[in-house]
Amino acid sequence: MHVELAREQAADLLLGRDRFDTILEGVPPYLRARVARRAAVRCLGEQTRPTSLELGALIHAATRDSDGQVRAAAVEVLARLLPPGLSAPLLLACSADHDDRVREAAQSALAKLPSEEAQLVSLPRPAAPARPLKMPGFSGH
Repeated sequence: MHVELAREQAADLLLGRDRFDTILEGVPPYLRARVARRAAVRCLGEQTRPTSLELGALIHAATRDSDGQVRAAAVEVLARLLPPGLSAPLLLACSADHDDRVREAAQSALAKLPSEEAQLVSLPRPAAPARPLKMPGFSGH
């Protein structure tokens, strides 16, 4: 029960629904939100089977949090938790982040994706028509 509550509070915090002011009494007020969001990412990153709410909170943190360190940590967690087909679009988007740490985390995770996810596939060539097509009103010169 306690672990479930902590996970739910962490997800709510990353989504902007909750605050940990009482838990972080020793932390200066201007750092409390940042410290709490970083701790929330770490908490959710320890899960082996995150819920949809938790994944949504991590995606929100990776793409919308004001702290680059929180975004970078969320990118690393999501790269580990999501299957390659789902993580690739998110990692591509985060690789264009304005913060160097976030870009590096996303690019590093992209480089680790299995190669079959980025495999080149040759397409069959269409058979050439037996004779040239004649179009009405076109002389072909």
